[in-house]
Amino acid sequence: MLAQIENRAFLTQVRTADTFLQSFLGLMGKPRLPAGEGLLIKNCSSIHMFFMRFAIDAIFLDADDRIVKIYHGLRPWRIVFGGKGARHVLEVPAGTCKGFVARLEKTETKDLHTGLPIRGASSESSSTDHGVRSIPNEGMIGLHLRFIPKK
Repeated sequence: MLAQIENRAFLTQVRTADTFLQSFLGLMGKPRLPAGEGLLIKNCSSIHMFFMRFAIDAIFLDADDRIVKIYHGLRPWRIVFGGKGARHVLEVPAGTCKGFVARLEKTETKDLHTGLPIRGASSESSSTDHGVRSIPNEGMIGLHLRFIPKK
């Protein structure tokens, strides 16, 4: 399936992990996640990065597929939680989210719900003692992620 945000292509290939085993294994042991691809883990509000070989961006979604939290450059051997309202997580190659926000900023897109311009990533980021960065004021927070079956 494809993924869109604000009617713009976000990912060209999204695989879904909807069984316990698929969710548990996720991207474990994979050599990489190609650009434009992602793994959607259903009914999952936290992830681990055990046995991973590369960093990812983790996008936590609510039940309506709205973005509630994003972790950038999440490295192997970490555990993160999506927080309040997180229902699913979309794992994408590291840097995917910041690149998308930069493209949104260049086109001066307005939020469909508020009519306000969509802002990019805040320079203020919070960090934990595990070196995990989450940018709560990210320009993508609150946006709706739309999944479209491939034809």
